Amino acid sequence: MGGRIMILPKTGTFEPIFWDLVLLLAGATLESEAAVRDFGGARGGTVVGLVASCRRLGAERIEIWVNGPNPSEAPSKYYIDALKDALARELRIPDVSLPLARERGQC
Repeated sequence: MGGRIMILPKTGTFEPIFWDLVLLLAGATLESEAAVRDFGGARGGTVVGLVASCRRLGAERIEIWVNGPNPSEAPSKYYIDALKDALARELRIPDVSLPLARERGQC
């Protein structure tokens, strides 16, 4: 049971944010920063995917898909909050305050 965090980039910031996320995920920076804050290193979740959707100008979005530590578990609230804080800090965007969108089934 997982979900996604959506980022709706401002015009002209879609590509830089997407490529920053690719590098942050490849280097495990986001997950390591979130894990340190989430119960002192206990795994409360994991990032399982990154989706970029560029339909038309102004309708771009980036989704970060997350899951719990096990596929049948939802990520902890602490992990989501820590991940949002890490995203805001690393991407230099002031607010990643969108709630986690729950999806049916597994991610």
